[in-house]
Amino acid sequence: MIEVSWHQTKHIQQNFTYKIHSSEFMKTREKELATDRLGVLCTEKSAECWGLSQIYTSTLRANGVPCRQVSGYMLRTEAEREGGHHVRGEVYLEGIGWV
Repeated sequence: MIEVSWHQTKHIQQNFTYKIHSSEFMKTREKELATDRLGVLCTEKSAECWGLSQIYTSTLRANGVPCRQVSGYMLRTEAEREGGHHVRGEVYLEGIGWV
């Protein structure tokens, strides 16, 4: 399981970029491609943290790897106060737990 997780992590890092798409863009692309949000993000090869973690966890689940999406806030300095919400994927490893 760890190999599949590591391979998917590397694939996303090497082939996808972080980008926030507008709602209008997403709706337009969903209609053009006749697909859902995940299909658009995979086609565009870009997404925000929520979308990237959805791609990660969806692929791992399809390969039988137990995983989940976790959301929360990042610790930030006073100068970086704006934003801070983050979503990531975690994998469950037997004997270790969620990583």
